[in-house]
Amino acid sequence: MPEQKKKDSTPLLLSALLVAGILLLYAGVRKHGFMCYDDPLYITENGYVQNGLSAEGLKWAFTKLAGTGTYWHPITWMSHMLDWQLFKDDAGKHHLVNVLFHAANALLLFHLLRKLTKKTGLSVVVAALFAFHPLQVDTVAWIAERKNVLSTLFWLLTLFAYVRYVELSQKKEGRAKLAYAVVFLTFALGLMCKPMLVTLPCTLLLLDFWPLNRINGSRGERIAMKDFLQLVVEKVPLFALSVISSVITLKGHEQLGMIADGQNIPLSARLANSAVAYATYLRKIVYPNDLAVFYPLPESWPTSQIAIAAVVLVAITAAALFLARRLPAILFGWLWFLGTLVPVIGILQVHDQAMADRFIYVPLIGVFIAVAWGISALVKQRSFVFCTVAAVGIAACAVASAKQIRYWKDCHSLMTHAAQVTKNNYLAYNNLGADLLKHDQPDAALENYQLAIQSKDNYPMAHSNLGVIYAQRGDFDRAMQEFQRALQFDPDYADALCNAGRVYMMQNKMETAVEHFRHAIQKRPTHVDSHNNLGNALSALGKLDEAIEEFTIASRLPPAKPDTLSNLGVALAKKGKFDEAERVLHEALALDPQHANSENNLGYIYETQQRFQEAATHYQAALRLAPNHPDAMRNLQRIMGRAQGTPVDTKN
Repeated sequence: MPEQKKKDSTPLLLSALLVAGILLLYAGVRKHGFMCYDDPLYITENGYVQNGLSAEGLKWAFTKLAGTGTYWHPITWMSHMLDWQLFKDDAGKHHLVNVLFHAANALLLFHLLRKLTKKTGLSVVVAALFAFHPLQVDTVAWIAERKNVLSTLFWLLTLFAYVRYVELSQKKEGRAKLAYAVVFLTFALGLMCKPMLVTLPCTLLLLDFWPLNRINGSRGERIAMKDFLQLVVEKVPLFALSVISSVITLKGHEQLGMIADGQNIPLSARLANSAVAYATYLRKIVYPNDLAVFYPLPESWPTSQIAIAAVVLVAITAAALFLARRLPAILFGWLWFLGTLVPVIGILQVHDQAMADRFIYVPLIGVFIAVAWGISALVKQRSFVFCTVAAVGIAACAVASAKQIRYWKDCHSLMTHAAQVTKNNYLAYNNLGADLLKHDQPDAALENYQLAIQSKDNYPMAHSNLGVIYAQRGDFDRAMQEFQRALQFDPDYADALCNAGRVYMMQNKMETAVEHFRHAIQKRPTHVDSHNNLGNALSALGKLDEAIEEFTIASRLPPAKPDTLSNLGVALAKKGKFDEAERVLHEALALDPQHANSENNLGYIYETQQRFQEAATHYQAALRLAPNHPDAMRNLQRIMGRAQGTPVDTKN
């Protein structure tokens, strides 16, 4: 019998090492929490996500072009919904799902390049650099960036499907049409994870150039223009998907007001920022220092910096074109980098940020391909030199990533670092202030809100947050000044309108408070706090039916809050609907068993019905949860004398 050829186990071993390295590098995220930036919008304060995979949630995910500060990506929403259904608020497990997707992407990249080029060593180097580079930490260690790792998974699957389609079409097999359908499907799914994939059809044309050699033949000869046009026509259905996705995304951003805000920046300034951003990305790839979750967009860039950036880009492009015949991988990688960044480079400005590390997740692949193939050609047969350079580079990336991952352990660490390594980072100061206030450090929070305003005076969120602290201190005049400043910069800012309404309630100006809450609801009908506080104000005015209506609306809007249900229970009890009130308050305690006000209000319901023993039990439960709860203390003292109780309205 002929001796069977032994199967090479090297790819399997390299795959195992790649995955093991990623899991080891990112193991610490299991102990990380949710971030204060975007994670609330996507997960911790998103009721649709927290309802799991529900019919209502799926309808919202697929039909809502824009959420609160988010755009259309229904497959990503489904991923978060499934995570919450499985893991609830265990942030570490949400993080690990991101890590697993990142590992899958690195594996797919390795095997895709190996299939295309037959170069196992070069392919694993590119995959390892992709896996371990610190610029990737922004995507992997941030739960809200699930859209990035998930869309890249479909991006790479689309490339695999396309390679299969090319193989079958060259053999003129009928299965080629089925393979193309798979390309279309995976691309569509990727766009439903994140619209940044709109450039993927152009990436397929790059694959046609190298390494598939459908534009340059096997001997390097150029094909006719009509043949090139056929390759473009071949991808028309995919370009159509890109156009549809772009329209949906633009419509969503228009609804959020992001397009109008971004287009206030002159085109010349946007082009200048784009050039500087490209050059800065390249610098951070080589020397990844001062990485931050947010890079503020400066008022202008120095002319010298713009000129240097432009010269660098033109020079690299010229060199890549010059080497295209001999080293097509360099031109391929460079055009991949330039092209895949186009949707987020800032020409169409939709955010007030100069750049973002997470935007480089896929574009990095192109740079690493160009570098790996370029160095390999430079050292030629000296494999030891190449392996040494690659090993040092990968190790340096892993060390830098390990350091960067630690900044993502919590909001305070992340935002403090961002403020330290950037200038005038208003978003970092604002989010740091919110985190400090959450941890009962109002003085430090106030200082950071003031720094945010010093960095960017026309930042409505910081003004509104600063006003909240003044209101808590009883300085209502200064609080209203800050809310008015916030509304001056954004007349539709529902949070500022709602916060102003709260201050009027504190001053017992209920009618004025009602006007502000109604105005906030007009601007954002799904603003839960405005409905809830409007109910409180109406209840104080004795308009119980209207109050119950507002509390009911608030209780049905995601995310469900025990405060809202507790307030609804009190209002129902005041109307004598004790059974319904009791049911609602038990719903509030099911949401949060530690909710002292709901225990106190249940006590009130039972006391009103002269069920004194049960009332005392719930007042005592409220005091166990909140030993200094003044209403529960007062009510329990009164119950001892068996007197009529008074409910507590929860101010949210």
